[in-house]
Amino acid sequence: MNRLRGLLAEFGVFLAQGIRTLHQHIVDRIEDGSNELAGPTRQALMRGWAQCQALDQEIAWLDKQIAEPAGHDPQAQRCMDVCGVGPLTASAAVATIVDARQFKNGRQMAAWIGTVKQRLGRITKQGNDYLRTLLFQGALSGPDGTPT
Repeated sequence: MNRLRGLLAEFGVFLAQGIRTLHQHIVDRIEDGSNELAGPTRQALMRGWAQCQALDQEIAWLDKQIAEPAGHDPQAQRCMDVCGVGPLTASAAVATIVDARQFKNGRQMAAWIGTVKQRLGRITKQGNDYLRTLLFQGALSGPDGTPT
């Protein structure tokens, strides 16, 4: 998406940042006859846009494949009750932790994942990088799931 926006900018066609803006205006801007885009450039940009849309569809399909089993798993559903935890994070947590009863308390599990501070200002790099990243991204998201 950023590459398409950058290529358009090289030809004097500017789009504001944001995925929604790109989705709403890119085709109109590429097809606009008053800009400096040559025919082959327009075709290449439209092919690039088609590839982006195909990737979006593939990601949506993959998200559905992850969300469907998570919706039927009671452990994943309990994880999703936490603000900022969606099907992907819940599935990763259930697959990684397996049995949460192995920990005495939540702090012990947080230390195992690597989300606790060992020294002032630093978070440990031990534990599961992927799960820790998902949890931090979820913590930074707003109540509706959008980044804050």
